[in-house]
Amino acid sequence: MHKGQGTSTNDTETSNTKDYTKNQRDQWTTGADLGRPSAKEIAGKFYNYIGCYKDHIPRVLNGYELKGSKTMTPKSCVSMCKNRHFKFAGVQFSQECFCGNSLGTTLQPEKECNMACSGDNNQMCGGSMRLSVYHVQ
Repeated sequence: MHKGQGTSTNDTETSNTKDYTKNQRDQWTTGADLGRPSAKEIAGKFYNYIGCYKDHIPRVLNGYELKGSKTMTPKSCVSMCKNRHFKFAGVQFSQECFCGNSLGTTLQPEKECNMACSGDNNQMCGGSMRLSVYHVQ
C-alpha cells in the first residue's frame, strides 16, 4: 500500500512553515495538553512537532505515503520519512503517514488534529484532511 518514489528533491520550505509564532511553536512542542509526547520525551529526539496543517488533493506532503496502518504513531511515521531523507512527516486520519520536502499549506487550529493514532490511542494522528506535521531533523 505504498505510493510514491521517496526520492529527495531540492524543494525548500515555504514561508507557511514559518508562519507560526514562537509562543505557538513552544506550546505545540510541549504537547502536554494534547496527548502528544513533548519533543524531549521522544526517543532519539530526531523530530519536532510544528502544528496542525490543512491537507488537500493532490497531497501537501507528496513524496511518499503509507495508508491503512494499524500501528501508526508519529514516531513510526517520522522514522519512515527520515529513512527516506524527507524534511517533513505528517500523520493523518489515525492511520496514514505522508512524507515530503515542502509544506505549502495553511496552519489550522490544533483542535482540528483530533484523531487518536491507530498504534497508540494516547497520541494524536491528525484528523480528516488534517496533518499533524513534524519537522524531521
